[in-house]
Amino acid sequence: MEDQVALQRDLARLEQWAESWGMVFNASKCHIMHVSRSSSSHQYLYQFHGVVLSSVTSEKYLGVYLNHDLKWSHHIDQVTAKAARKLGFVRRNFRGSPVDCNKKAKMTLTNPPDAKGCKIAPIRRVSFRFTEFHFPKFQITNA
Repeated sequence: MEDQVALQRDLARLEQWAESWGMVFNASKCHIMHVSRSSSSHQYLYQFHGVVLSSVTSEKYLGVYLNHDLKWSHHIDQVTAKAARKLGFVRRNFRGSPVDCNKKAKMTLTNPPDAKGCKIAPIRRVSFRFTEFHFPKFQITNA
């Protein structure tokens, strides 16, 4: 309980600091995420600028989705879905274009991590779908 009180005190100090420097925080954009592998039944309600902060289970921070249970599945799902949407855009709008034009469009729009040797199956599937789109006769071999 003393950790929660200390954090609430730090939030109050942050309010005072912002006020003294002429800054304004938008409390409606601030959230609390309880990070733990165990399920905690009691959760403290924090206030910032008189607004009770909402609790979230996942939050995007610097391009990475952080999850309350410290698992990467939500981040991988979001990254894979975004790459698949962009690949769909390339497929719809560049069908019938020369292969080198399609490659440049795909690399410009999706810029995926190198999927060669990637152990993350969803990312490998999106990468394979791109290869399949550009090289229909491509076969995966165990070399």
